[in-house]
Amino acid sequence: MTDRTYDIFARIMKERYSVSSLVGISIDEFRGEIRKMMDVKDGAMEGFWDDDKQRDLSIRFHWGHDHDFGDFKLAGRMEDRHLRIPAKFV
Repeated sequence: MTDRTYDIFARIMKERYSVSSLVGISIDEFRGEIRKMMDVKDGAMEGFWDDDKQRDLSIRFHWGHDHDFGDFKLAGRMEDRHLRIPAKFV
């Protein structure tokens, strides 16, 4: 993998998927919606009867990949794999 390819992919993600591209929702509303998702812990939506007997990954929402939205950043469980893997492939 070259650092140049990774940097190109990272720049594209930051330019295209930032809060500056939001339509019909404010930055604060968008951030609030993401925060609500991060707080979800619901075994019922996965068909489980008892939350306490389930693994945290089964019933809690987890953000997937690191992402810089411009106004704020989120760290994901898979870090920057969405950039590293394609950059290595290219």
